Amino acid sequence: MFICTFKHTPETVDCKYCLLYHHRRCTSKNGCPYLAERIEAGAVDYGTIVRDMFKSPTTVLRWRLVNLIEDFPNTMWESKDHEKRFFRIWTEIGTRKRRDTPRFFAALYLLTSNEDVYYRAYNAFTSDGVDPSYIRMSGIEPSGYALVQAAKSIYLGTDHFTVIDLSDCEAIGSEAFRVIVNALLIARYGRNVMSIKGKRQAAV
Repeated sequence: MFICTFKHTPETVDCKYCLLYHHRRCTSKNGCPYLAERIEAGAVDYGTIVRDMFKSPTTVLRWRLVNLIEDFPNTMWESKDHEKRFFRIWTEIGTRKRRDTPRFFAALYLLTSNEDVYYRAYNAFTSDGVDPSYIRMSGIEPSGYALVQAAKSIYLGTDHFTVIDLSDCEAIGSEAFRVIVNALLIARYGRNVMSIKGKRQAAV
């Protein structure tokens, strides 16, 4: 049995090797088709993937995204406790290739970002995935409600939460906005995006 150990590096994903790169610029009209590989290599910064994710935002959303990029703390985690809660749940329910999709990790990221939401959602995590019906919603704060609805929408593919909702500054404060945007990035680009930095990472 052959196990592939190849990993992308900034050198292997340099734009100059891409067939869509002509005259020192990308000619793709739909964004970089190899962004996932560039994220894995550490050749993409936070601002790049946010702008790729939201190509035509409303005026309010554009303003919120600009501030989000400028204030990025160089980590996707809200805190050390957020990271610990995430990996604690993942360790408890084990690893399953079929279950461990970008959507699952996005929901796990959202539901462990806030301590109150974490305790409310604890029983919703199973070896098969996430069962939102076990999340205790009674008395939940508006910010926590937004996180839960976003997790449901991302994980189940429903309309409990939409991108349009991100423009509502009153319903979704800056903290919830940051977490939800990060979760959307995870759902689209995969778990590798969780290690992304504010500036392009140095080659290793």
